[in-house]
This record gives sequence, C-alpha cells and structure tokens, in this order.
Amino acid sequence: MNAYKVLSIALAALMLVGGSFYLFERSANSKKRRELNNKVAELTGMVQETETAFSRLAKESNDLVIENDEIKALLKDRDEEAVALTEVALRWKSKYFKAKNVTQTVVPSEDGEDRIRVDFSHEEDPLRVSGFTLTNPPEAEVSIEWTRDLKLSLILTKDEDDVFRIYLDSDADVGGITFGDLKLSVDPSILGRKWYEKIGIGGAITVGEGVASNLSLMYNVVDDWSVGPTVLLYYDGNTLKKLYGVNALWYPFR
Repeated sequence: MNAYKVLSIALAALMLVGGSFYLFERSANSKKRRELNNKVAELTGMVQETETAFSRLAKESNDLVIENDEIKALLKDRDEEAVALTEVALRWKSKYFKAKNVTQTVVPSEDGEDRIRVDFSHEEDPLRVSGFTLTNPPEAEVSIEWTRDLKLSLILTKDEDDVFRIYLDSDADVGGITFGDLKLSVDPSILGRKWYEKIGIGGAITVGEGVASNLSLMYNVVDDWSVGPTVLLYYDGNTLKKLYGVNALWYPFR
C-alpha cells in the first residue's frame, strides 16, 4: 500500500471520528435546545401583541398526535405528514341583552287552563337572539344566530434560529368571543431536506503541467457541513496517477 492510500485512509478515519463526535454533540445540543424552548413556550403562554393580535411560541415535538381518525386516514391516504398542530380555545363573553321586541299572547289549552306565551327578539351586532316562553306548564326556547362572520388569521413564522411562533389576528371586536388559549406544536424535522436531497456530485478538471480531474460525492450531514469521498486522476504526460481522499465542505453563514 503506497503512502497516498495510507494518508487518505488516515484522513478519512480522522474525519469520520471527528464528524461522529460533532454529530453527537449537535444532537445533544439540539435536544437540550428543544427542551428549553418548550419550557419557555409554557412559561410565556399567550401574549397579546396588539389590540387584535395574539401570539405564542411553539412546542417542538417529533410526534404530533392527531386525534381525529378521519383526518389521520386522509393524511395516510395522501401520503402526507403533519407539520404543525394549532389549537385555539374560544369562550363566550358575558353579554346582557334587553329585548325590545316583546309580545304577549294567550294560548288556549286542552285542559281549559290558558297558557301565557311571551315572544321576544333582539339584534345587536354580531348576534341575533329570539325565542319565547310559555306558562302552565313552563316552557322556553331560545335561538342565537351570528349576524356576521368571525374572521381569524393564523400566521406561522420561523426565525433564523428555528424558533417557531404562531400569530392569531382577529377583528377588533370578535363578537361576544374571548380567547381562552392558543397552542401550537410543530415538528421541525419535517421541514428539513429529505435524505436524497442532501446528496451532491461534483467534479473538476485542471490543466497545467499535466492534466488532473477529480470526482467527489458529497452528503450534507448537517445544515452547515457536507462530507464525502473523492477520487483524483492526474496525468503528467507519462503516467496516470490515482489519488483517494475525503472532501469536506463548510457553510459558515448558513
């Protein structure tokens, strides 16, 4: 075995050990960062950003639980994966209505005892309330209708540090509704590249005091590093030489 092969094997082994240690440390740091982000998300809770907008940091999870069986079956059938789960809790605001349209009538009964019926209705944006009451025996019905749509805008963001946040914006008056809670769970791994999208092939030809060409196979092991084997062919006019090694590519500004 010539010196070039020994040097290439030694370099490859060194980079493999260093890369393995780097990946282990990166995985541990990523797990720790996720735990801290989730704790911060729980402590921060829902924040009112403006008069109409609320926000909350996301909790990161690799296992998003979808409780609706029909949706799970639909995603499976379409070969799709859940990226994020959003949950908005809404509550009715306490609202007092004094009905202006009220009428009273007498309703004859089969047993001879008349019943008093009171009909009422009232409309006050964004609700319309109507109904009636009856006596002997007591009876009542109430109908509540929305007079306009309740508009909510959900905006999912991600910054350069992979911190996810959801913004909820609504009408200035959301019509008798208050927000109980806003929850967001995301799986950041789904947003990354597929394994085959991380494979790269490169080559070069150099001409000078001879001709050299090389072919490299690269794999983007993490966001800012790509590594892979390389083969160099060098022809000096008399003999063709083969060199083997390992390529590493660093993206410092990713």
